[in-house]
Amino acid sequence: MKTIAFFGSSTVAGRGPAFNILSYLQNQHKDFEFKNLGSDGDTAFDGLQRIDDVLNIKPDITFILLGANDVLVNIFPKMKKFQRLIKASKQETNINLFEMNLRAIVQTLKIKTNSKIVLCSLGMVGENITNPSIIQQQINDGLKSYSSIIKKIASEEEIDYLPFYENSYKEILVNPNKNFDEFKIFRIVRDNFRSIILKWSPDKIGERNGWKFHSDGIHLNSKGAIIFINLIENYLKC
Repeated sequence: MKTIAFFGSSTVAGRGPAFNILSYLQNQHKDFEFKNLGSDGDTAFDGLQRIDDVLNIKPDITFILLGANDVLVNIFPKMKKFQRLIKASKQETNINLFEMNLRAIVQTLKIKTNSKIVLCSLGMVGENITNPSIIQQQINDGLKSYSSIIKKIASEEEIDYLPFYENSYKEILVNPNKNFDEFKIFRIVRDNFRSIILKWSPDKIGERNGWKFHSDGIHLNSKGAIIFINLIENYLKC
């Protein structure tokens, strides 16, 4: 049985209002063992600090999905403060540091494991591409730029690439909705209460919050998650 590791932040972790992608995949594909190495709030630097999590399980395939938090902390000061509260690391992040840290993750795995490595570009945050607000446009531009870096690293390091950004962009382009303009901690607390205490699904949370592909504008509901899941399943068929 092949062991497949998913290394990333909250989209991989699948806790609270985020759809649990790994649980879904494990239920659908009993012939693989899926390892959830997601940690809420991780930047690429945070991922690099815990690279031993991957090395210790010696996976056959490693999917890496990191970068959304690198984008968002530089747009929302409140998110940067919140991220510093929940993470031990205090390193600043920008696109150059992101590239350096993500490349270091890839190179470490290439040197120390025999794992096939798959870099994933970033899913959309917010759901407005056609007429975005100023903040939403900053998010859109950041996700595009960072996803381009991810694709470049995959090419230069001669590893596989999963076009999550490209596919989620296409879906939202034909199903536009609203902007993600504010990061508010009380919304995180509220939606985690809905998930953990009230046992609401990410779909129900997203419906209440007015999102099509997300539960809260950042984390995916089942409709947003299936874009990523389809890419993974098609890759595993190859």
